[in-house]
Amino acid sequence: MQHNVFLDLEGVLIDDWNNRNIHYKTKKQLTSFFESVGSNKCNIFSYVIDNMQDYVAFMKFANNLELAFHIDIDDVLTVVDIMDIINSKGIMWEFKMDGKRNGFISYVSHITKNTNQLCIFYLLDDNVDDEIVQISPEVTVQFIKVM
Repeated sequence: MQHNVFLDLEGVLIDDWNNRNIHYKTKKQLTSFFESVGSNKCNIFSYVIDNMQDYVAFMKFANNLELAFHIDIDDVLTVVDIMDIINSKGIMWEFKMDGKRNGFISYVSHITKNTNQLCIFYLLDDNVDDEIVQISPEVTVQFIKVM
């Protein structure tokens, strides 16, 4: 089974976008999770990275997060990227108002619509409830609340 891990930024890896202090209080939970899936590879799925300008700002401190949490960040999605992938016709603030849970389910549904491979997509976020959603017989989404 393929494991795909996505992390939120604010309240998970950093305190908030404005100060970008490393959010060490989640380190134990994140370390335990990564040990359980047997990999430290992850992607960023955060509604605070709206566009390429935010992406560039994030990349300036991404290495600090990788070192602090012993993770390997692979892909960083902007909100514009996510909206393009799911073919969202709305404006950004409307898309964000629909919530991270719905946005992640839409994203996973679109990128896996033709897969035959068993895979699970995790979203670790401080603003979701623990939940498992079966997208298809092959694809599962698991939301994990980070505290």
